[in-house]
Amino acid sequence: MACSREIFRHVTAETLQDQDLKPFLWVFIDQNLPQVIPDFQFWWEKAGLPYAVLLQEAGYSTGSQLKQLLFFYYYVIPELGVASDANSMPKIGKVS
Repeated sequence: MACSREIFRHVTAETLQDQDLKPFLWVFIDQNLPQVIPDFQFWWEKAGLPYAVLLQEAGYSTGSQLKQLLFFYYYVIPELGVASDANSMPKIGKVS
């Protein structure tokens, strides 16, 4: 478990804002595929980006990372529902 924590010690909200530190495949998908729900960008940045970092840092092959991220992009994000804002509790429910 200590190894897992060590991998993410350098990953902070500030480092994820730096375009050069974002995983290549996450950036490629972000720039080239359409958003599938209204709150998509919120979830892609808040959940997809850390997931992409996890896959990369865990040593997944490029092909495996791409498969996982595309699955997340098309099947998981649409199920996350309406994005919450910083001043409220998360909203529950699927976006139509």
